[in-house]
Amino acid sequence: MQRLDHVRAVLDDLMGHNRDGDMADYEIRTFEDRRVCKPHLLGLCVHDRFFNTTLDQGACPSEACGEAADKFRKQYLAWRGSGPDRWEYVREQLAMMDAFIAIVDRGIERNQRRTETAQGYRPETVDLDAHPEVLEVAARIDSAVKEAEAAGEEGRVDESQRLMDEAERLKTEKLVLQRRILGTAPRGQVGNGHLLQACSACGAMLSERDSDDRLREHFEGRMHRGVVDVRERLRELRGGSRPGVGAPASRGPPVHPARAGPPAAGRGADAHAARDEDRVAAGAAAAAPAGAPQGGGYQRGAR
Repeated sequence: MQRLDHVRAVLDDLMGHNRDGDMADYEIRTFEDRRVCKPHLLGLCVHDRFFNTTLDQGACPSEACGEAADKFRKQYLAWRGSGPDRWEYVREQLAMMDAFIAIVDRGIERNQRRTETAQGYRPETVDLDAHPEVLEVAARIDSAVKEAEAAGEEGRVDESQRLMDEAERLKTEKLVLQRRILGTAPRGQVGNGHLLQACSACGAMLSERDSDDRLREHFEGRMHRGVVDVRERLRELRGGSRPGVGAPASRGPPVHPARAGPPAAGRGADAHAARDEDRVAAGAAAAAPAGAPQGGGYQRGAR
């Protein structure tokens, strides 16, 4: 019997519990099913985003995540903001991202201590993405890409290509700026004379001797961009709070009433969404310990 149970478990893992198609109640039909990854519905699950990277968080505990949850995202987007329980979805994502950033921040602290022990100097972090000049060029890149997409949709192919070429030129300009900033930032020096700084977003150690391709690989890499996205999302949630607005008292897992299907978004959907995120942001700010780090993190070898 134990051997048969083991075989069933292996088949369940490989083919799913409903592999024979005879468990109608087991099929996930709506985004409200508890087995659907709520952070993925909101656009960012750290288990999915950092899969197979140095910051891999393992398999998502939700049964439907990534591609399996994509088909429910349209349902969620039609519903979001129209119900009072939307804040539960946001809070679940917030808790996941907080835990992830805590891991990243502990990593950068650990590696900075290791570097300090080895060379007798604690390297400073340098935020190459947040420098005013870099932000200005990044905004121009985004604008050029959006204009190129709009031109392409309107059939203006030559104009679209010109704008994409401009975006590529601006990316090179951004890389040159980042290299210049890297060369003038406070630095640590290792035994072989290599000058290093820690990236404040993901914590990777950068060198002014790195080639352009190496720096581009870092800044455009999936892990660096992923950590930047997580930090930006956290800032969005915490930066939208209004005085006097608090989070609901309940701290339990989200409980959603059964519905025949997702209700259509009403005229006040955006207002509901804004109020829900305000409640979450205010609650998160109140719950955060004093002096909690908001900076970057580091995992060795991260690019």
